[in-house]
Amino acid sequence: MSEIDPLAIVGVVTGIIALLISLHSVSRVRKHVELVERQTLFQRSQVYPVLEIEDKRYSKDIMYLTLKNVGKGSAVDIGMRISVIPLKPKS
Repeated sequence: MSEIDPLAIVGVVTGIIALLISLHSVSRVRKHVELVERQTLFQRSQVYPVLEIEDKRYSKDIMYLTLKNVGKGSAVDIGMRISVIPLKPKS
């Protein structure tokens, strides 16, 4: 039988260790990005309005929305864009 080269074993073990370190690093970076994202949203809510739909009603061809500003920014001049996709044609 042929003998296994010790340098090959060291190379494989080193590669596995490098892979594990890389995976751990990617995991930490993802967690950090999520944290920064949450902090950014929180900071934006302190300056900009954050609107939540409290209620929606429909009457024939009219849709009524009740919005609530849950952010701390002023919600005086706000433009909205809504896309409506009909589910079935009018008869």
